[in-house]
Amino acid sequence: EKKEVRQADRLEKELAQTKATSQQVDEQIRELKRWIRDRTDVTVRKVQEQNAILTNKITLVPLTPGPRGPTGLPGLPGKNGVNGESGARGPPGPGGDPGSSGPVGPQGPSGAPGRPGPFGPTGRSGGVGG
Repeated sequence: EKKEVRQADRLEKELAQTKATSQQVDEQIRELKRWIRDRTDVTVRKVQEQNAILTNKITLVPLTPGPRGPTGLPGLPGKNGVNGESGARGPPGPGGDPGSSGPVGPQGPSGAPGRPGPFGPTGRSGGVGG
């Protein structure tokens, strides 16, 4: 029973300590948020002032042209006509005259012997001998 009472007392002390710590942390967070908001407002005001000063300086500068820049690379060649393109290929032209005959080549090998021809007509009968 005494153990339970001691443990309950210890838990109540821890709870009170935790509540106090939690309240301190909450207060620190609120202060930090307030500090961040103040710093942000100051920074925004400074940037706006600088923008106003720079805008005034820009408006005071006369609009004079600067030096000529370097010459650029040449462009691609254009097409025929204003917006035209190259025409289609034409039909092939007429055929030319025949060329001269070429040189005579070397003589070829002799051919195989031919077949015997048919027998000729029968001759006349012979005359009387003498």
